Amino acid sequence: MTIKDTRQEWLEQAPIKRQQLASDPHRPSYHFLPPNNWMNDPNGLIHWKGKYHMFYQHNPNNPFWGDIHWGHAVSEDLVHWKDLQPALTPDMPPVDSSGCWSGSAIDNNGIPTFLYTGVKDGEQTTCIATGDDDLILWQKDQANPILKAPQLPGFHYKDYRDPFVWRDGEMWYQVISMTINNQGQVLIYRSSDLREWEYLHPLIPQAEREKIQDVADIWECPNFFPLGNKWILLVSMWKNHTLLYPAALIGEFRDLQFYPESYQRLDWGEQCIYAPLTFKDNQERRLMFGWLQEQRSKEAQIEAHWSGVMSLPRVLSLKNNRVNTTFAPELQKLRQESLQFDTLTLDKTQLLNGLSSESLELQATFTRDTAQRSGIVFNHDQEKVLVYIDWFTKELVVDTGINIYRSTVEADVIDLHLFADRSVLEVIANSEASISCRVYPKQLGGSVGLFSDGGKSQVRLEGWTLGSIWN
Repeated sequence: MTIKDTRQEWLEQAPIKRQQLASDPHRPSYHFLPPNNWMNDPNGLIHWKGKYHMFYQHNPNNPFWGDIHWGHAVSEDLVHWKDLQPALTPDMPPVDSSGCWSGSAIDNNGIPTFLYTGVKDGEQTTCIATGDDDLILWQKDQANPILKAPQLPGFHYKDYRDPFVWRDGEMWYQVISMTINNQGQVLIYRSSDLREWEYLHPLIPQAEREKIQDVADIWECPNFFPLGNKWILLVSMWKNHTLLYPAALIGEFRDLQFYPESYQRLDWGEQCIYAPLTFKDNQERRLMFGWLQEQRSKEAQIEAHWSGVMSLPRVLSLKNNRVNTTFAPELQKLRQESLQFDTLTLDKTQLLNGLSSESLELQATFTRDTAQRSGIVFNHDQEKVLVYIDWFTKELVVDTGINIYRSTVEADVIDLHLFADRSVLEVIANSEASISCRVYPKQLGGSVGLFSDGGKSQVRLEGWTLGSIWN
């Protein structure tokens, strides 16, 4: 069977596979995920001729990592997606026969272009491919690989991957992840033609890198871009083959080197959201998607025949030298039945009749009074999931019944924006505290309520049940 035949077969089977798995109670209905099997990092996000294209790491044959292709989907509104055939496969031709790993997409004077990590016999290199005008058919460059890890005296390297590319004037620039002396670092290159690259130096001077205290062996999936009046370096923390969390470094970019001034975790859902990738659309927004890892056993993923979910799209901004995130307003298109409270005084639990815990959006403003905790409870039969503000510790807390996640949020008025989609929960407070996590209750579809412990609090709330992106 030819490569073209294999891709066409995947596309023909996609709606059948989606239908077969649609009844899975833990399978999200409005978060993007492949028809079946494995997905991890978002790749090559690009707004091309009025359409949003999402490429992603995909194993089309099994619900676990391996045999990595670039899956492909397209959307006209950033919300509803259509499956397209895989864009890159490891067998076309075999300079990356061990996998087509993460990278980015760019518009090279009207030519859609990928720079991605090609893997063969354990070596990670940078490869290039160009696409047709619809971004359906891609051709790998015969000169691949176009870039290998630099060999410099005095340094010990491992792991060289995830190119992120942008243009400045007549020159192209690329940052790529590398481990140097068992420490995460990012290298920077430049090129005039995307094929011949000049290695410059580590993006962060070593003296500045030593000031950053982190646990990572490697900073995966770097994004480097201006935001407001600063430059942002997003990296994902990898430690001993454990995928931890994304982080943002904010600082100054001068003389082609980055000088971080502050550091923050981008999300506090440990081992959930990972490898976020950003891009700009035609509204000049900096948009971000991330991979939501499963937090259940490999055996459970194999039994389910799917693994991995894409986060909802978020808009990034800079405020008080911090990266803030909000959910993209396009998601309002999913809203169906609604419920609203103008102002409500809470001193106990009050159920929100008409809203199911299975698939909903909530926007709530909590004002502190005498309460110790104020928040939202999801009742899944005998299991409960709590999302609340701890006014004493000044924290946003998500308690899944198995794991507890916390993020600092210091204010007496908290705007909480929450999306629940079966096994997915994404929460943002005051656009600054973010917790994304996975929950797998045995019985879904129970009641939702507001609560206040240890005293009173006030809340204004709007809530909606949400439709599927596949209808």
